[in-house]
Amino acid sequence: MNPMNPINLERDTLHEIRFTVFSSEFRVNPSNPSNPMNPMNPMNPSNPSNPINPERDTKKNPLKGRHYVRQ
Repeated sequence: MNPMNPINLERDTLHEIRFTVFSSEFRVNPSNPSNPMNPMNPMNPSNPSNPINPERDTKKNPLKGRHYVRQ
């Protein structure tokens, strides 16, 4: 038996709880601009007014990302 298992399980559980909290928060207010599933969120790659892929953009310029200014 791998001695790392309990730690991994614990981490997975914490991540699951955190994910559930955030998911329900977004579900309560789907028009929240910071909701990643909101198509108007500039961080959402499927936002039609945002032609750049935010992940690729972050790699290109580490100062960009979540904190870039909306045009």
